[in-house]
Amino acid sequence: MAFQITWAISDRTWERAVEGWLRHRWDDDHGANAGFYYLIDRVQICADGTVLFPADLLRGLSLRVRATRRSEGKRDPLPELPPLEVFERGYPISLIDFAATLAHLLGGIAVDPEGTSYRFRGDEGCQYLIFTKTTDGIEISSSVFPEIVVNTHLDDFLHGTREFLLGLASEIEQRAPELFDWKALAPLRDYRDKMLQQSKVELNKPT
Repeated sequence: MAFQITWAISDRTWERAVEGWLRHRWDDDHGANAGFYYLIDRVQICADGTVLFPADLLRGLSLRVRATRRSEGKRDPLPELPPLEVFERGYPISLIDFAATLAHLLGGIAVDPEGTSYRFRGDEGCQYLIFTKTTDGIEISSSVFPEIVVNTHLDDFLHGTREFLLGLASEIEQRAPELFDWKALAPLRDYRDKMLQQSKVELNKPT
């Protein structure tokens, strides 16, 4: 299986994002930090049969977190544990901020020297993903399950990452194009526009 980044944004997550845009459309600071509030949903990363966030481990992690909260006298954020298929979709992160990190990464990783790393830090600060250039390609790890490492060839990584970015941009364009007004989405918007321009140049080349 080639390198893939899969995601799923629920209807309610889209609704909250649009509601936030309507409520704060003139607030530049809010738009710059939109990734902290909106389009936070589950993401899975996989290559050659290895998944970065296995469903059974995510479910076990959720059970431990819920047990800790109960022992501290806190309420569970969800009344019931989600079914396993929810965990199969991956780990919840900010798709806005993740897209910005990957758009920046694509600007240099193809020519970066071996050992160069890019880090995506999640909303909770202590959770992160690391993308490291290796001799054979790219190594991806996380603080969620640091024992799991996804390895992929550079060309597969570049292709899969482009597919993710363009797919997310297309879905935003279809579902809520007004969100591209947010400064936080500028890296994704600029990447989409750059790729569209390159496509036009390729189409117009003389044969």
